[in-house]
Amino acid sequence: MSEVSPENNRKGSDTAATGTNTAKSSWQSWFLQLHRPVLENEESAWIWFDVANSCYATVALATFLPLVLNSYASTHAWTTSGLVKPPSCGDLISPYSTSCIECRIGEGDLLCHGAGTGKTNCVDLTVPTIGGINPTSFAFLIISLSCISQLITFALFGLHADHTEKRREFLLASSLLGAGSIVLLAFFPKEEGSAKYILAALVTIVSNTAFGLAQVFYNAYLPLIAKDKAAISGEDENEVENSISSRALAGGYWAGVIGLILSIGVLMMTGGMKKGATEYEISSSFRWATVLSGIWWFIGTLLTIPRLQPRPSKEFIPFNWTYSLAAFGKTISFTYNKLPVTGCFMILYFFYSDGYSTIAGLGLLYARLDMCAETSTLFVVAMEAPLCAAFGNYLFLWISRKYKLTNRTMVVAILCMVAVLPFWGLLGYVSNSIGFRNYWEVYLLGAWFGFCLGAIQNFSRTLFIELMPSSRENEYFAFYELTDKGSSWLGPMVVSGLAAVGHGTLRLAFAYILLMTLVPAIFIHRLDLEAAKAALKEVETEDQDNAKGTTIELVNKLQQEAEI
Repeated sequence: MSEVSPENNRKGSDTAATGTNTAKSSWQSWFLQLHRPVLENEESAWIWFDVANSCYATVALATFLPLVLNSYASTHAWTTSGLVKPPSCGDLISPYSTSCIECRIGEGDLLCHGAGTGKTNCVDLTVPTIGGINPTSFAFLIISLSCISQLITFALFGLHADHTEKRREFLLASSLLGAGSIVLLAFFPKEEGSAKYILAALVTIVSNTAFGLAQVFYNAYLPLIAKDKAAISGEDENEVENSISSRALAGGYWAGVIGLILSIGVLMMTGGMKKGATEYEISSSFRWATVLSGIWWFIGTLLTIPRLQPRPSKEFIPFNWTYSLAAFGKTISFTYNKLPVTGCFMILYFFYSDGYSTIAGLGLLYARLDMCAETSTLFVVAMEAPLCAAFGNYLFLWISRKYKLTNRTMVVAILCMVAVLPFWGLLGYVSNSIGFRNYWEVYLLGAWFGFCLGAIQNFSRTLFIELMPSSRENEYFAFYELTDKGSSWLGPMVVSGLAAVGHGTLRLAFAYILLMTLVPAIFIHRLDLEAAKAALKEVETEDQDNAKGTTIELVNKLQQEAEI
């Protein structure tokens, strides 16, 4: 019998392994081709779900809910204060026959006794508060509380979704809860009631929390769908992710435009656009437009989510709030220790996404209160933003491909463009002619912001995917969702305080937004992405070998301690 040398034995093993890998590769290729119709159907469902829930983001969160909250709070404050609200100057038979409320562009509501521009013949209007909270501050405070509620929810559920086969069911449940809570606004009475502003606040908190949670499970599907599609088509996985993400975002913005157009009909039918409509009649019609977005979201959820496929999960663990919170904290510690670049980007994203989401939430309320915009003007601004976002999304994607620009380069460039808007607003402190003191500025810069919005969201998401460990989609998208699509809590809290300092005016908020856009852009430009890729490769190898599976280790350890 001839002796087999170790070298020949190794060669034989390599040959066998090669044959096995070839067979495995052929089998995987056949399997993926067989399931191509399923993958295409799932991709379509994923894109159309953005169309379903983006109507809520545009029509409710970015447009009508802040206006409804402010109106309900203001009405309640005047009603319970015992003070008599001065008449509107436009309602007086003899102009300025008594002190009256007049809204002047760039200044908002003032108490005036004569004609003029700016604060000529006027003083700041003292508005009664609700428990010491200015009505304008109240709207931003509630939005901020809803985002803090999101933070807690992400910590409880985001990590668990990686360890369950029911991520689709989580997505369905959170979406139906959010849409259903908004529809409850339909049952509010038209007449004034002391609890209406409280109930509206609760609806806002529940719907926004559920909306943010749904985004965690929704976004976690993107890298999985893109990976499967890239395996079939042979395309670069990052390009596939960009393409799918861009189409979904564009579809979402078009859905927002359609929702706003339909809202015009709702406002006309409910009396919100008739001449001489009272403030409360207008807010009631805004409420019905918000209900429309909830119905859209509810129906769209039922039509899309069932078409998504159940996805494999990591090792199953029973849901426990203590384990989830501890594991969430462990993930934060793990990220900063093992993936420092990813951790830095997450911090920077927290701040700059807070900046542009604050613009989205602040814009129409600023136009309504400080720029004295009529309902028709609000609609023009509300519609031009998503329209320009859809166009800008495709244009910036084309630019990045044409000139082979990285996701980081695009994020930095677009942030610098976004910073133009708050800088322009601050000019109002040194100029009486520009700096949001004319309607044309509102139209122009509203379009400018919309043009940048879709692109910054798209490239931020794809840059984050570059820095995210594989097989931890929900776990890391829970971090991502802390400040995505209206889920930012810091901005509304700061604006609430600045509105109180500025006697109800929102112009001071531009300084905060400028800081939150320019500073992160500088630091993102300095991120070491090569070091990030090396760290990711090491972590992914460890995860595959289950040598240092931090999440499972933590849960097992906690379970053992609980038994003891």
